[in-house]
Amino acid sequence: MRITKISVKGLFGMFDHEIELKLESRITIIYGPNGVGKTVLTEMVHGLFQHNYELLGATPFQHLRVDFDSGESITVARLEATNRLSIQYDDGTAEIDLPFQPVILDEDGLIEVVKAHFPEIGVVYKGGERLFMFGYEDDLDSDMYADQISLDVLPLLDRTDFFGWLYGFSEEPSYWSESLPFAEMPDWFRQNFGGANKRIHTDIIRTQRLIGDDEILISPLIPTPDERLPVDAYFIPTPERRVSKFAKEFRDSLLRALQSAADLEDLQALVEIERPFKLFQDIVNGRLLFKSLKIEDYEFTFVADSGDEVSLSYLSSGEQQLLILYYHLLFEIQPDTLVMIDEPELSMNVVWQRNFLKDLQRIIELRKFDVLIATHSPQIIHDKWDWVVHLGEKVDD
Repeated sequence: MRITKISVKGLFGMFDHEIELKLESRITIIYGPNGVGKTVLTEMVHGLFQHNYELLGATPFQHLRVDFDSGESITVARLEATNRLSIQYDDGTAEIDLPFQPVILDEDGLIEVVKAHFPEIGVVYKGGERLFMFGYEDDLDSDMYADQISLDVLPLLDRTDFFGWLYGFSEEPSYWSESLPFAEMPDWFRQNFGGANKRIHTDIIRTQRLIGDDEILISPLIPTPDERLPVDAYFIPTPERRVSKFAKEFRDSLLRALQSAADLEDLQALVEIERPFKLFQDIVNGRLLFKSLKIEDYEFTFVADSGDEVSLSYLSSGEQQLLILYYHLLFEIQPDTLVMIDEPELSMNVVWQRNFLKDLQRIIELRKFDVLIATHSPQIIHDKWDWVVHLGEKVDD
């Protein structure tokens, strides 16, 4: 199911926007001056389908509506003078289901719910500061009193991941107790927008955050008779940049794909698996200067025109960003997902900006997803102004 239109009324108490997605090209560009809500609107749409109702509740607006190519629609309305939301689903027939009013908890409220219902998840502290992070493990051993168990800690910068995980239990109502505030979920929501089998998928790429240092967060768990909570937490920062992590992911994904084809003994499957890797190499090499990307023995390396190998650490921020962005689009997005990219022009030179849509078209032709781009750059748009939806009546000088 594909999104066809996004409409918002009363954004910031000032703006009414309507965005008709360009279904044929699969690329829609929203363009306008600062302050009209381009980024916020993409985050609202992503928040809706990732169950980040805290973000929606904190954003000033009256109505948000999303229409689909099936004739269905979903509308979010803010209940007057509150941060509460009412979500209405229309399946395209005369029957209208009862609205869903999701529970919106502040940080204290959510932590209390977690402590009461999910004892394997704990609040993490750094010094005296309480951080909104949780560590969990699916198959905890019931007898863990002898040793400390190290659990990965999930950093929740916007709580989207945690709420998506929590609402994912909606497909198994037996997990819920009657007192859990998330239990009142209508069937239409559970079947269409809740859990792993939801019909709508979105992804948001915040370009300014694509590269940076990774940090591993570890929490030692010491169980107690009454509850299992981390009694302490420590941080292990690593100097490894995301591009280095990405290189390992690239190798692992290539090996898994080739092994899968080998297990099936399917030569056509092998050809299909190799296509995105070859396209990735072709696009990247079409943008790089003075060096080229080589893929050999499941590894990729960069080789200078002189023949010397170039370390990943010596790639520019723009080159690293290009690698991670195109890899994510080619290998981590499922078909018919709406991918929202905020300001892709960051760290791109003018030539890269002018060719960005061409690269994107080649990727979309292979992967079959939709893209909504928020940009200030005429160079990104280049000669595709018919794909543009203008937001805001005023324009910058």
